[in-house]
Formats: sequence, C-alpha cells, structure tokens
Amino acid sequence: MASTISTNEVVRIAQLARLHLTKNEIKSFSNDLSEILDYMYQIKKVDVSNVRPVDNILFLHTILRPDEAHPSLSIDKLLSNASEVNNDYFSVPPVLGKN
Repeated sequence: MASTISTNEVVRIAQLARLHLTKNEIKSFSNDLSEILDYMYQIKKVDVSNVRPVDNILFLHTILRPDEAHPSLSIDKLLSNASEVNNDYFSVPPVLGKN
C-alpha cells in the first residue's frame, strides 16, 4: 500500500509544530514521511501472533546489589569534615538571599 503525504499535509503539520519550512523542505518531508508510512505498513503485515511480548531484548536480571539496611554514621563522625557546624547541622551560606 503506497501512502502519500501531500505537501498540504506537511504544511499543516509544520504549522501545528510552528515550523517554518521552505518549499524544498516541504517537498522533501512529503517524500520522507510517505516512505516512513510505507515502511510502517510493511511492518504491520508481519505476523507476531506467536511472539511473546518483551520489555527488554536482553533479558537481563537486575545487576544491582540487594537493598539492605546498614548502620549510619554517627552525628559526630558525619559533621567531623564540615567546614562550619551550627547546632549539629551543616552551616552553609545562603543561596537565595541574605538572612
């Protein structure tokens, strides 16, 4: 099935996408989009009724380590490398304005 995207359709799509196309670009896109649609029709003809759906072609199992709880650092150890501490909190200069 040969599909043809007319130049008028390309112009309308370009208007919707707020694109400014030259006459050569319109003609080129008309041909390119028609070829893409023809290819999609070819793909649509392929019988995939016996093909199992997949979400990943590599069939990988998770390669991440298990999420396990571990002891946290103590407050003293955590704040030991801070340049400035205020009441057991990191003290940083204001970013959005002055206090």
